[in-house]
Amino acid sequence: AVSEAAVEPTLALSGIALGTAAYMAPEQAANDPLVDHRADIYAVGTLAYELLEGCPPPRQPSDAVPLERQLVSHRTDVPEGLASLISKCLALAPADRWQSADDLLAHLARVAAAPTSPTTDRSHRPRSRTTRLAIFIGLALFAASLTALAIEFATHRNERSALRLGRATQLTSEPGLEVQPSLSPDGRRVAYAVGRSQQMRIAVLSVAGGKPTWLTGDTTQNQWLPRWSPDGTRILFLSNGGVFSAPARGGQTREEVQHRNGAIITSATWSPDGREIAYVRGDSLLARTVGSGHLRLITTGADLHSCSWSPDGIRLACVSGNSYYVTAGTIFGLGPMFGNRAPSRIVLIPSVGGKPVSVTDSSSLHQSPVWSRDGRTLYYVSNQQGPRDIYALDVAARGHSGSEPVRVTTGMGVQSVDLSTDGTRVVYAVYASTANIWAMPIPRIATGSFASAVPITSENQTVEGVRVSPDGRWLIYDSDLSGTSAIYRVPVAGGDAERLTRGPFDAFRGALSPNGAELVYHSFQTGTRELFMAPLDGGPVRQLTRSSGGSMANWSPDGNALTFFNMNTAQVFVMRRDQRGRWGTPRVVGGPGVRPEWSPDGRTIAFVSPNDGRIRVVSADSGAQRDLYEPGPNDPLAELAIFAASGREIYFKSHDARGRASFWSVSTAGGRPRLLARLDDSGHASNRFEFASDGKRFYFTIEDRQSDIWVAEVMSH
Repeated sequence: AVSEAAVEPTLALSGIALGTAAYMAPEQAANDPLVDHRADIYAVGTLAYELLEGCPPPRQPSDAVPLERQLVSHRTDVPEGLASLISKCLALAPADRWQSADDLLAHLARVAAAPTSPTTDRSHRPRSRTTRLAIFIGLALFAASLTALAIEFATHRNERSALRLGRATQLTSEPGLEVQPSLSPDGRRVAYAVGRSQQMRIAVLSVAGGKPTWLTGDTTQNQWLPRWSPDGTRILFLSNGGVFSAPARGGQTREEVQHRNGAIITSATWSPDGREIAYVRGDSLLARTVGSGHLRLITTGADLHSCSWSPDGIRLACVSGNSYYVTAGTIFGLGPMFGNRAPSRIVLIPSVGGKPVSVTDSSSLHQSPVWSRDGRTLYYVSNQQGPRDIYALDVAARGHSGSEPVRVTTGMGVQSVDLSTDGTRVVYAVYASTANIWAMPIPRIATGSFASAVPITSENQTVEGVRVSPDGRWLIYDSDLSGTSAIYRVPVAGGDAERLTRGPFDAFRGALSPNGAELVYHSFQTGTRELFMAPLDGGPVRQLTRSSGGSMANWSPDGNALTFFNMNTAQVFVMRRDQRGRWGTPRVVGGPGVRPEWSPDGRTIAFVSPNDGRIRVVSADSGAQRDLYEPGPNDPLAELAIFAASGREIYFKSHDARGRASFWSVSTAGGRPRLLARLDDSGHASNRFEFASDGKRFYFTIEDRQSDIWVAEVMSH
């Protein structure tokens, strides 16, 4: 076959098809400029045919005699499945062939595994050893060539998806946050969210320069996550749990999707034709027809958000997990949790409905998916190789990853990314935060202020959670100082920090056991949020939970039980171990609730209701739960509640509408809350809900968040 193929090589001349005539697909021979990998699949089919038949297939197979029948005219022992498979490779129209090497390999594997059967009644005689060997060799060579094709095609696609950015220009430079940029379809204007705290507004800025203009005149409503309409005339955004749009040049706001109590919308995006708006409410991805209000369910999934509709309208790319990373304007939004470091994954969902299909892992942060102009490549932000950068991933026609991701930028700290519809420009937000631990005395008479606070740590790091060790000597906290999040401890008065966990996986919310020998934390190293335990003497790490979504575990005072919650279901669990040290199955004791805490006597667990800021308590052995604190219309909403050392009162943290943090106490017998301290320094914001106490002081984080918008020209795709 090699000798015959070398007889008439086609000249590589301009305007003349390049290739060996007998192995060229029809579109390749016709010098079609849109030839793609399916021409290679045709060539593989030609080679397979020749291996079995002894000559290349006819260029124009007879309509009366299907190609698979021509194939077995001399080889009656070729399995029908193999003949049909090769025939499909040799279809004249690319759309009628196998659409990828992966598909072809999968069908070939089934043919090889299936019981062999002759193609006609003429083949009842047993196959000879030579015949079986010949077919086996043919199949092996066929599979090898397909594998090579798959590797070569994946490499080619990786090279194609490696977006090259040209000159970059900084568009914004004001102090504070300028985030979530969205490019107009023509790439000439950028809409983005801007603000210093929970109060965000949408601004629109020309890429050519000038002053930004406000999208709306409303200065009281929180606005975030802008998205341009396909025709560039309107901008969609989220506000107060609903979806709104406004003319891109300013004008009357229109409510597109109404807010419902307890069901905040976390994502909204236009369809490519502008006729529908896809949005996420609760665990449902829905599509509403603009104007008519017709509503349809696309799919359901855990914590879906940041959805982007593909240019052809066939599917949506969404993020699953860590919606705190982008959410603004609620007690679980921009104030406490914006930029949260927890892992997440990107999924593809058919727009007509179907199950989400993962295209990334879930052990790293993956956010902000956006499609290339041709819909073949997905760009997104990830920290899978260190700092947050832009990555590119080619997506197969059937809707899943067809290659390994390509890192487009290096060490930029990108928070989100968008691409103009014409593919000529990329806009992105560069985000940086530092958060360190501070302490202030708990006031007993007058209301305290930030003036009494002092720093405990001062590193270039971001601390998310802090706890006091049971013996009161240490602060246990997580930090990204080493690149990944790890658990550290530092003396309560400050000093040298000691790293307690190591390894390539993030570790969050560490808690030290009462005897100081064990550390429990949660991690995503198995793909889901689970609890792990590490002995401080250097012994092996143990996984404690599986598929229970363990988060923010706390030790019971006797050290023989843990309480934790599932972030997706808001169920509160207790997990106990026996005298032999064996941990039992986690048991639900309450909910809906988050961030449970033990009472000093170990009999009661307090937790916060995630939707309305109530504090609830339940027996550690389960039973009826009751509301200890139910906020009224003007009362603070609890975000994290912990027992005082006496057990007679509960401390909780809250944020007001301006994003200012405050500490309160409420009696365990119930009653009105009492303000203890307000962090009133606008230059020192305690954004997150976490805090700790040793009975004398409150420990909390002060965070500095800064973000600016950049735009870059696209050199090539």
